[in-house]
Amino acid sequence: MEVIRFCETLKNCKASSVVTYQLIKSATSTGANYRAACRARSQSEFYSKICTVVEETDETEYWLEIINDAYLTNHKKELASLIIYKKR
Repeated sequence: MEVIRFCETLKNCKASSVVTYQLIKSATSTGANYRAACRARSQSEFYSKICTVVEETDETEYWLEIINDAYLTNHKKELASLIIYKKR
């Protein structure tokens, strides 16, 4: 839900519209697929669903980075709280 609320704060332009659509799709898909993984009927089904969760999470992170790189928000603190930082 935080992602959806954050999208309401983005600058009003054509790019924001496209990115918002993609971001909301990937963020909500992450949750839906995680829920499905938790209800998996087998270990292989769980693994398959969790792999999808990882892919959707990565896509969500990508769209958040696009928002940052394209300066589509003035709410940097909120954006930073949504981005997943990976140790490299």
